[in-house]
Amino acid sequence: MLRLWKNPEFVRHFRSELRRTRATAVALVVVAVCALTVLACWADQESHLLAIQAGSGKAPSAAMMHLLITGTAISSFRALMLMQFGVLGFWSVFACAQAVSRERERGTWDFQRTTRLAPYELLVGKLFGEPVLAYFIVACGFPISVVAGMIGGVSILHILSAFLILLSFAVFVGIAGLWLSSVLEGRGRGIVVIAALGMFGILVGAQGLSTSPFPGLAAFSPVSTSWPLLQYPRLSPNPVIFGAPVPWIVMALLLYGSFGAWIVLMLLRNLKRDFQELRLLLRWEVVGCCAFLNFVLYSLFSPNVEVFRDTADLAEFMLAANGFFFFFLGLTMLDTPERLNATTSFSLRSLFSEHGLQWPWLLASSVTSYLLLIWGLLAWGRALPSSAGLPAAAAIHLLIMTLFITRDVLFIQWCKLTGLRAPLMKGVLFLGLYYASVGVLCAVTEVSSNRFAIGLGNVLTPAAAFDRSGSLLSVTGALGIVVQLMAIVFLVSAIHGRVGRIRLAAAVAA
Repeated sequence: MLRLWKNPEFVRHFRSELRRTRATAVALVVVAVCALTVLACWADQESHLLAIQAGSGKAPSAAMMHLLITGTAISSFRALMLMQFGVLGFWSVFACAQAVSRERERGTWDFQRTTRLAPYELLVGKLFGEPVLAYFIVACGFPISVVAGMIGGVSILHILSAFLILLSFAVFVGIAGLWLSSVLEGRGRGIVVIAALGMFGILVGAQGLSTSPFPGLAAFSPVSTSWPLLQYPRLSPNPVIFGAPVPWIVMALLLYGSFGAWIVLMLLRNLKRDFQELRLLLRWEVVGCCAFLNFVLYSLFSPNVEVFRDTADLAEFMLAANGFFFFFLGLTMLDTPERLNATTSFSLRSLFSEHGLQWPWLLASSVTSYLLLIWGLLAWGRALPSSAGLPAAAAIHLLIMTLFITRDVLFIQWCKLTGLRAPLMKGVLFLGLYYASVGVLCAVTEVSSNRFAIGLGNVLTPAAAFDRSGSLLSVTGALGIVVQLMAIVFLVSAIHGRVGRIRLAAAVAA
């Protein structure tokens, strides 16, 4: 895996993108751009110092010349590093997001999937091969950036740390781009590119989370991490892990490494599979990923930010976050009719089968999230005012959220068995239409009866999970639980019948 120069996929891109004449031209252009950047910084610093000199009436001195040189050097270092962050980061996500879709358009993707290359060899080859020209550009500008930084008074440790963050960010967004390219390979290149650019913008804009109750998540943005390394004033204090401050670079490497490992796990399992056979995570990995996401939020929580007044606010936020987690992880467990084991047996072995329905695993994820919620409340109970009866209320609210998400995931699984084109997208759109319709209906009925509108929302949506009225469970909330249990039983029966008909038709055709 580490023998990059012997990786056929990397060598193919290297020979294609870095031919001798092209590499020479690119290197000359990089040197020219660096020289122009230095001259522009020199001119800016010189005009600034001349204005100061004219105001003081003093003649030029050696000290002012030293300020001119060091000011030019530090400005050049900052400008060059920011350009390299933009070039390598944007190029990596843009190139890797098209890695699969472009090969499909050329008709060569099936050939690559059927070669003797192992999934990790194909992953590494595309990860570093697709943006190899961007890495070459950074390599050409590296010596100039180091010299400029050292002349400007930046320590070599800070310079190397800045390049470490640059490479880590490029690798992370490249992995994420490959994941998007494999998951959305059945879509057009335009949709994949738009999704990749949106993800890139979200990561860069994550710097705004530095003032949130989870400031450590701002380390996803290279701005938060590299800003102090470029000798700029700190934008925010260091993030915390369980209340202990850690350097930004350490937090960034932890986030890139941990989240990147989950994405790599999905890629290695699915990179050489057909689009219809994708299985992003195994069932037990779904429970582990849910626990990981909860653990990250609890560990990065900062009670110093006055957003959560008490532990009830924290529990409500984690409830909403787990709703998104359950839905995303439920989508990763969607299976094909050929592999889905929609059994009616209620033995533990059949219910928790690797190809069984999603509801037992979503229930296991919910239990895991609840245990971590209790642990989180105990961990931060001294920093936030406690609420009476919170564990029991949190259990009921998490159950309500789990039932609604389970119903939605089973509905999308049923859509995947009906032969619809793009069943995942259409299933999500149908669910969006359903919730939008319920929202409009509640808004209309609220005009005549606010109580009836709230009850209707509790029955048809997970609004009862966010009820802070004081009662443990309202009547409409209990009715909503009953209705969703009936819907889940109906969907399980419908999925079982659909799978049976599909397999019977396949057996008759055979």
